[in-house]
Amino acid sequence: MKNRKSVEPNSVISPSNGYVLVKALSNDHSSTFLVVETEKSPRFATCIAVGGPTIHTSGDEYLPPCKVGDEIVHSGFGYESIKHKGVDYKLVPFDKVLAVVETEK
Repeated sequence: MKNRKSVEPNSVISPSNGYVLVKALSNDHSSTFLVVETEKSPRFATCIAVGGPTIHTSGDEYLPPCKVGDEIVHSGFGYESIKHKGVDYKLVPFDKVLAVVETEK
């Protein structure tokens, strides 16, 4: 697991291959998007750590869809919620990352 990267240097959570560790963003983080929240709505989060690539059932290598520090949108289901040192995190499988939010320059 030494090739994993994390934006939080004191973090001891290192995602397994095929997963990204994210921290949820508050609903008011951006006025750019209007999302009507339901239990299964897509969620905004910041990527904290990235696990290594995984192998798809077809035999193809599945690379991480985002990098540490990216703001992402992930599916509202199919992830694991965890709490570590009082902070809420989610472990999101690569295939549940729906988009990477790019900022305009």
